[in-house]
Amino acid sequence: MKRISLTWITVTSFSLTTLLQENSHAQVDSIEIKKQYSICKEYMNQKNYADALPAWRFLLQNAPEKYQGIYVWGNELMKDLIKKETDPRRKEKLVDTLLMLHDMRIRLAAKDPQKFGEVGDIKGRKAFDMMTYRKDREDEIFNLLKESVELRKEKSSAAVLSSYMQYAFNFLRAGKFNCDQLVELYSTLTDYANAAYAAKKDSAYLKAQANLDKLAEACLDCKNLVEIYQKYFDSKKNDPEWVRKAAANLERKECHKKDEYKTRPVVGQIFQENTRLVGTADAYYKLAAYYFGLGQDKEGESHLLRAIDLEQDNEKKAQYVYLLATVHFQRKEYTEARTHARRAAQLKPNWGDPFILIGDMYRQSSCGDDACSKGGPAWAAADKYLYARQIDPSCAEKVASRLAVVQSLYPSQSECFFLSLKDGDTFKVGCWIDETTTVRTKKD
Repeated sequence: MKRISLTWITVTSFSLTTLLQENSHAQVDSIEIKKQYSICKEYMNQKNYADALPAWRFLLQNAPEKYQGIYVWGNELMKDLIKKETDPRRKEKLVDTLLMLHDMRIRLAAKDPQKFGEVGDIKGRKAFDMMTYRKDREDEIFNLLKESVELRKEKSSAAVLSSYMQYAFNFLRAGKFNCDQLVELYSTLTDYANAAYAAKKDSAYLKAQANLDKLAEACLDCKNLVEIYQKYFDSKKNDPEWVRKAAANLERKECHKKDEYKTRPVVGQIFQENTRLVGTADAYYKLAAYYFGLGQDKEGESHLLRAIDLEQDNEKKAQYVYLLATVHFQRKEYTEARTHARRAAQLKPNWGDPFILIGDMYRQSSCGDDACSKGGPAWAAADKYLYARQIDPSCAEKVASRLAVVQSLYPSQSECFFLSLKDGDTFKVGCWIDETTTVRTKKD
């Protein structure tokens, strides 16, 4: 390996932290700076680090505030040198230099983010390099991740969000964090991950969310959540963000459906305050789900209708309308249930669940005056199940189990023979169903 002098790279003869000030008035020919930049860029593109190094050194010493590339390339060059270095002392100095380059860029970015990048992004990059080369400095890494996320919010990378949660979890195990803090952090990071995925549709954020869920699981059971929210409710009940996050966590863990928690006063209070303070379609949907969990369907339905009215996103509105269809279905109000299921299907094309629900209504209905025509609802149900599978392959498993049930309800061939009906014939199902279907029989 070609031995490179570290005198100019490390703190042996000067500190990089003062380099910008020392060179602020340096008079260097601009043509030479451009020439060295061109040389460095060419060699870096070729991954020819040994030949790029002198030009990069010149730029760092003489034009540290001119190019972002100096710090991007410097990161790459230092990592290559660290990888090849066998002397532990020299390796440590190279790592020091790598981290100081991050610090220099952070100071420049604070003054000119357009040119040198966002401070939060650079702090995140420094944190990752420290995870590799200074992993024992957990407090510093955690603070860098924290500062990065606080600055970038939903623009944070999936890796930064996930790593921040990992270090918080490590602190929880070490007794430096408690569940109250972890739940609050989880709520914030979940908001950012969801917003980032909605904007970018990048599956990395789905993986990050799965990791957030896993790491926070120890603190996210309903027992912990209810205790935490009970403790802070009086002081936080007028804070819209706190209430919104609390409602989201309670709904995510389905605490409003569990007998031992749904009747705890704080659960209902949080959902109610969420509608008062936040007042979004989602807030009314959560309150509706809470009342449905209590068996207070009429109260739940009134809030669900409000959610449907407020919601602008068709996919979310479809979910709300579908829930309304299931409520009517459970009451055996099939005509109303079918109306809402059809509306949900219109709002969200190629979604199989509404048609499966209609099939379930048909299967549970009784129509027809004789053994053969009484098979009409089962035939109509089969049509809906098959259509659901056709437009939405993800529901194939649900369809298969239901088809097995309706097939057992088909009349026999002999029962339809006397009506001159056979497999494949067209048949009009009467009563409230009022649909044309196809005759299907089972062997005698």
